[in-house]
Amino acid sequence: MGREIERVDYHEMGDIQLTHRIADKLNEHYPGHLWAVHLNDEKLGGVVIIRNLAISGKYGYVLKLERIYADPSLRCVMRAGGEMLERSKMNLSKWNGEFPAFTEGII
Repeated sequence: MGREIERVDYHEMGDIQLTHRIADKLNEHYPGHLWAVHLNDEKLGGVVIIRNLAISGKYGYVLKLERIYADPSLRCVMRAGGEMLERSKMNLSKWNGEFPAFTEGII
């Protein structure tokens, strides 16, 4: 009876690393905010969904993976986070714990 060898999905590991890089970029520019990053490489050719949980757990900003891969500095991620905060009239600096009453573009 030999030990079973655990299989490692290197593609999934790369996805986890990318989501960490995206979350780190958001926290670097907009510290303390409640960011959530989800990567789905099967939907529409691959997308990353960025949510700010103080704004909404349902709605988020969607970026195609090809756009993120073409932007190694992740400026598109920084812009997405900033746009979400601006639409909610939230402070772009450290989060003060307040939740927005209204977010432009969310019904």
